[in-house]
Amino acid sequence: MSTSRRMQGRADAEIVRLVFDLTENLQHRYEAVAAEHGLTRQQASLLGLLDEPRPMSTLATLLQRDASNITGLVDRLERQDLVRRERDERDRRVTLVARTASGADLHARFETALYGSGLPFSALSEDERATLLSLLTRVV
Repeated sequence: MSTSRRMQGRADAEIVRLVFDLTENLQHRYEAVAAEHGLTRQQASLLGLLDEPRPMSTLATLLQRDASNITGLVDRLERQDLVRRERDERDRRVTLVARTASGADLHARFETALYGSGLPFSALSEDERATLLSLLTRVV
């Protein structure tokens, strides 16, 4: 193996390690901010998907969960008055889940805290953030 291929392999391994470290950091942050707002990670994720009412089956697909898990999540959020179930006017067999006013307020506060100060890339300049965004967009 050539020296340049070995160096590229080391660089690739370091990139993978750093991306995993960043992912772990962001997951811990997400869970901590969710907990500060009285939510589990899954509950915060579900609330984040409700910019518009969605069928429970769609939520299960987006969250990569079994439909029965979504029912339990929705039950718990409904008891806290954060979501409500609605019938789809186009297909009465479909149950939609929508945020309540309390759910929208909590989600807004959660996002403000999540994307506020303390993110791992907060120290980057505006240009560096733009570069990072461009590079991540290309590789993802």
